[in-house]
Amino acid sequence: MADPCAPVDPLQAAVADARFLMRRAFRMIDEEARKLGLDSLANQLMVQLRGAPGRTRTVSELAVRLDVPLNLASRLARELDHRGLVERLQSPDDGRVRLVRATDEGIDLARQIGDRSRIRFIELQDSFTEEQRRAALLVWARNFGVKQLEDTPIEP
Repeated sequence: MADPCAPVDPLQAAVADARFLMRRAFRMIDEEARKLGLDSLANQLMVQLRGAPGRTRTVSELAVRLDVPLNLASRLARELDHRGLVERLQSPDDGRVRLVRATDEGIDLARQIGDRSRIRFIELQDSFTEEQRRAALLVWARNFGVKQLEDTPIEP
């Protein structure tokens, strides 16, 4: 049995805080999306289009970026098309390829969700000390290969 008085490993504390912050942040985003009529996956699709060149991606690219089967990405694009948030187009280069482009209405909705989420992030930030936030960010930066931070000590 673990000793409840044993000192906490700073790295493990930072990992726990990093996972908590990310989970809470994504939950907040999902809640704001639902309030504005989009489920989590539909919002993620809109985020992917908002960040794409020309606000356009193929259905296959969306499936990969959303980590879902191709048929689910296609169905989701069709549903958003019916709502006027995206338009589905045939690729001018290959008629078998379907493109999905965000409409102005879709981009506006995605922007609103992002703006509302950022406001809520302030509350989340305030629940952690500066040192906890720094340590959590270092964990994520290291996990994603930011080489300059590999040797930075994690001290909550």
